[in-house]
Amino acid sequence: MEFPRVQDFILTIQQAVSEKPRLVKHADDLCRVIHNAYPNIKIASSNGASKECLVFSDLGYVLKWSMDTRDAEREAVVYQKAVEANLADFFPATELVGYIVPPHKGDDPVAFTAQQIISISASRVGWRETGLYARLSRIAQTVPDRRVSQIERQFRKADQNGYGRDLNGLWAKVAVSIYGKRKVIALCEFVKKYHINDLHGSNIGYIGISPIILDFSGYGVCDDLEF
Repeated sequence: MEFPRVQDFILTIQQAVSEKPRLVKHADDLCRVIHNAYPNIKIASSNGASKECLVFSDLGYVLKWSMDTRDAEREAVVYQKAVEANLADFFPATELVGYIVPPHKGDDPVAFTAQQIISISASRVGWRETGLYARLSRIAQTVPDRRVSQIERQFRKADQNGYGRDLNGLWAKVAVSIYGKRKVIALCEFVKKYHINDLHGSNIGYIGISPIILDFSGYGVCDDLEF
């Protein structure tokens, strides 16, 4: 997948952070920087517990970073592992696209990943997108409830440090209905192998009607995965 203008944006961010290091800590601040430099580019900001994001909806991707360089590097590697395992359908295209120099002496460089934009997170389906909820419910209706608990039990085995989450049942059923039991079992093994934890409703979602995992670096993960 192509990520238009991404190197231009990273260069602009580097220049701004070189002058004001604090800017890199908040997506809202860098959103204003990019908007001022590229007023015709549609941009929004978002953030989570460990990552900051710039959302380029018209360009089709999100620029993500964390003050922990390992998070971005890990997510890019895990995506490549998913491609190799024939499981890329469950993950938005993700690429490590660059670094900026440390904002303070002694800090690690800040790594940036570009990621294919999703349609909607699982947590927003139902109250925001009524039509989509009805469509997904029809797709999921033949999948028994026990499949949700089976998948959730397997996903929880990925957790090393108490960040296991209740699994969104509709998302799990749609995954089984679209991709089949065998492929979802393979996904469960992949999630466990690479410790993809913290899979709450804002970290999973859909591209169209296809269920995906959009945050897969793992939260607080320490393992021997090589970058």
